[in-house]
Amino acid sequence: MLQITVFILQFSALLDLQLFVDFLHLLFSGVQTTDPQIMEYGVDYVRVIGIMSFGLFIQLTCEKLLQSTGKTVYSMATQLLGAIINIILDQS
Repeated sequence: MLQITVFILQFSALLDLQLFVDFLHLLFSGVQTTDPQIMEYGVDYVRVIGIMSFGLFIQLTCEKLLQSTGKTVYSMATQLLGAIINIILDQS
């Protein structure tokens, strides 16, 4: 039940970000520029980042669930594997 609750909270946070992206964009980047093309790029960028951060939410949830159940070795192994894959992909 806790897993479902955490997932729903994270999904709702992502949905809130997408719903208020225009407001946030106007609030933060509207001060920097008035060029509509740049503002449109900013909205697209925030939407892509918001959607792609969904994977990060899942990873953090799974990591914390493993840690809370006492399976910290698995959590450490997945972090190590992710770091190694990141190093390999950064080199190519």
